[in-house]
Amino acid sequence: TAYICTTPVSPALAAGALAALGILQSDTALHKVLRANIQAVREILLSHNIHTNNTITPIFAFTIGDDSDMQSIEHELLNAGILLPLMRYPNGPAPLYFRLAVNAMHTDAQLTQLDHALTKALACENAS
Repeated sequence: TAYICTTPVSPALAAGALAALGILQSDTALHKVLRANIQAVREILLSHNIHTNNTITPIFAFTIGDDSDMQSIEHELLNAGILLPLMRYPNGPAPLYFRLAVNAMHTDAQLTQLDHALTKALACENAS
């Protein structure tokens, strides 16, 4: 009865999760890179006056302007090669919000690309 109205984890997913945990336990350098990337993204967002939670998680949820503004910004970012999706999720920080996730594999060049794309997208939004 433990799985009534639920779907158990598939064996492949469980094996992948175990392998990921093994990598995390053996490669402490990934932790350092991830922490640095989290801080870099936080600084990028703050430089654009985008305020998010102050936790150490690699997931940032935030809003910018109204729904129309955010849809325009999402479109501009996608045109710049940045997938920063708008979310509609019950109990989120707002009815519509951006959800940005950073990981240890993101490069400095990609973070710079995010910064430049935000600069352009926000300038376009402020001009309209």
